[in-house]
Amino acid sequence: GIKGLERHYNKVLNQSKDGVLQGDRDVLSYISFDKNSIIRKRIDGATLNLNIPLKLQKNNETTLDVYKEKLGADEIIVSIMESKTGKILTMASSNRFNPEKIRKEDIGSLNVNAVEYQFEPGSVVKPLSIAIAMDKGLIKKNESFPAYNSGGGKGVYKIGRFNIKDDHAFSKSYLSLDDIVMYSSNIGTLQIAQRLTGPEFFEGMKRFGFTRKTGIDLPYEKKGVMPKVWQFSAGDKEKRDNVFKATVSFGQGMTATFIQLLKAYSIFNNDGQMITPRIVNYLTHDGNKYKPYEDKPEKIVSKETADAMKKMLIKTVTDGTGKSAKIDGLEIGGKTGTAQIARGGKYLKKYISSFFGFVNDDKGNSYTIGVTVINPISTGTHWYYYYASWSAVPVFKEIVQNLVKLNYLTPKEGIIPEKK
Repeated sequence: GIKGLERHYNKVLNQSKDGVLQGDRDVLSYISFDKNSIIRKRIDGATLNLNIPLKLQKNNETTLDVYKEKLGADEIIVSIMESKTGKILTMASSNRFNPEKIRKEDIGSLNVNAVEYQFEPGSVVKPLSIAIAMDKGLIKKNESFPAYNSGGGKGVYKIGRFNIKDDHAFSKSYLSLDDIVMYSSNIGTLQIAQRLTGPEFFEGMKRFGFTRKTGIDLPYEKKGVMPKVWQFSAGDKEKRDNVFKATVSFGQGMTATFIQLLKAYSIFNNDGQMITPRIVNYLTHDGNKYKPYEDKPEKIVSKETADAMKKMLIKTVTDGTGKSAKIDGLEIGGKTGTAQIARGGKYLKKYISSFFGFVNDDKGNSYTIGVTVINPISTGTHWYYYYASWSAVPVFKEIVQNLVKLNYLTPKEGIIPEKK
């Protein structure tokens, strides 16, 4: 309706023409057809043909209903996109409504939060900011980074009056690049980001899709906000640490939308190329079939950079914070992110948990998947549900299992995927 595909494609949907029968009439008022008569058939408006299969969409919506209740969340958003083509196979929310009978309590659910809701994404941004530095050759092979943990425990890194901490306790004094990604180190990530100049960091984040629309075929898409380039540049000449680079490198002090993150993560599963997500496959109009857009992949980082980060994201699932997403016989990678919800310039005791990643089988099926859980339980017996590893990751795993069940994915022969 007013907030969906019909609004975006309104012009072509309304390209209809009435039919015409015109000519001289006989005494009984019947038209006598001759060479001067006009006969023109009626042309209806265009028909939208979607990429979204109904059965897969319904299965995923059922999964979200179960987890919304279990996690006590305000909303859960999920999307599945073909990594190579940008085709959206699922875009689902736990907050749905009957379009034929919209109630007062449904009004908030009319917003398509996958494209309209802007939030601090947290640690899911780390692989993106690290990839910018990798692509510029600023990280040496097998390089280690100080953990600033005074010989053990959680690290603390000082930038001016700010103390930046790690959530994960490291027993070793130096971290490998794998450690930083797998165990989500803020301190490791910010040290890498400081190697970029302000303009390099700003342009890199912009290239990954932040502060610009993805181009998905939905109206009212938001762009998110980020500090200005000059804010990132303070201290460049003196080679001083910059707090804006630090916080944005691990997904704070900026906002993004769900669909921006989904599009960005497809880069690691598509040889460094980014393609626009699309819900509509093609239009039919007056008997003709056509696409209303051009698909031109955008090169963001080199294949070498994308492949190197892809391996680290796979390790994050096999050995790091995303372990509960693992399914035998499938190649799965991704990154967790947990961030506080900010409102009115203050952080609330409410959280947004996300897991963005990909899944591939050896038959060539390749998908980028995003899960965002808005305000899960963060108090009482199940206080730990606000961590992405306890909320977004289990949802991600079940979405992958739905793909297997409906034959969109085939686990490696001889290996039986774990059943829920």
